[in-house]
Amino acid sequence: MRGRTIRVGKVAGDLKVEHGDVLVPEGPEGIQVSGEVAFEGDAAVEGSLSCASLMLRRGALQVQGDLTASGRVESSHGSIRVARNLSAREVEVGRSLVVGGNLQADRAELGGRLEVNGATTVRTLEAGGSIDLRGPLEAESIEVGGRIVLMGGKVQLQVEVGGILEVRGPLTFGSLEAGGKISLQGSAQGDRLEVGGALDAGGDLTLSRSLEVGGMGSVKGRLRCPQIEVGGLLRSDALECGDIEVGGKLEVTKEILATRLEVGGKLTADHGVAKERVDVGGSIETRGGLKAPRIDVGEDSRVRGPLIGGTVTLDDEAEAEDIWGEEVRLERKTVVRNIYARDVDIGRKARVDGVVQYTGRLNVDADARLASPPQKVAQLPNAPL
Repeated sequence: MRGRTIRVGKVAGDLKVEHGDVLVPEGPEGIQVSGEVAFEGDAAVEGSLSCASLMLRRGALQVQGDLTASGRVESSHGSIRVARNLSAREVEVGRSLVVGGNLQADRAELGGRLEVNGATTVRTLEAGGSIDLRGPLEAESIEVGGRIVLMGGKVQLQVEVGGILEVRGPLTFGSLEAGGKISLQGSAQGDRLEVGGALDAGGDLTLSRSLEVGGMGSVKGRLRCPQIEVGGLLRSDALECGDIEVGGKLEVTKEILATRLEVGGKLTADHGVAKERVDVGGSIETRGGLKAPRIDVGEDSRVRGPLIGGTVTLDDEAEAEDIWGEEVRLERKTVVRNIYARDVDIGRKARVDGVVQYTGRLNVDADARLASPPQKVAQLPNAPL
């Protein structure tokens, strides 16, 4: 960098700095300008700078101390690097902004990359490229075209990311939206989350409104959410939800507590309870059983573990083990082990390999096969759930 080395203290009014100039503070309080500081090109400040506003027309500006502006810090075609803290009402940088300490602004807009090594406190934050926030965060809204990395913190309203969102600590938020992937390494709590690709949560995830995942979702803690929709696979340690719809597989290590549960593929869990109904198009595997007022098992499905319901229906060629219900319906060519129900309908070519115990009505198709005669009893054995 070629230019002048200029010693500056207090300036009443504006200050114009030519390309290549280096500003050196006269005292420990730094450079204080009551008006605007305009940098024509590459420049450096060997200390702290405070001003009403700052304009960098092009090139790169390096500030070795704090940068404080009561108004705006702007550079449409340049880059700014601040060694310590940056505080301004508005920040608008066309290329990159690197802050070694804290960033505080009402609004910050970056055309390229933002890196903050300390705390970030903003109302709105926008970046066309990437954001790397390595300290605590407090913001109302964030919008990023590429990738954002957060250490955690609080976003009151929303985070919108075109690509990847990575959070390395606990996060509280309004809504999270990402076109690619969301990675949450700590626990997270918010209103809603939507991701077009994959979700990977390393702790508990609690949402007050909804979860939408286009591809695969994995929550290594407990997932709580009133409404869940996943296009592919969803894995969770435990699940508490209202309505859940999974197009592919649902794998839960512990329990499922839901209002309505719909799975297009395979459902696995230790046990599950739904307040209204369960619909599974593929297979079911549980250790302790699956319970709901209504359970519908799809055609050619396989069930391992007990089913406990009000009305339990097995579609054509489905297979199950033990079933408890108010009403149990076996369609064509279904196979079960034992049935304990008030009313039982056994369809054409269906098969029961164990016992049929009922307290009310029994209807058995002539082509059905029962391993032993049905038993009408006064009381059925207790269900496992």
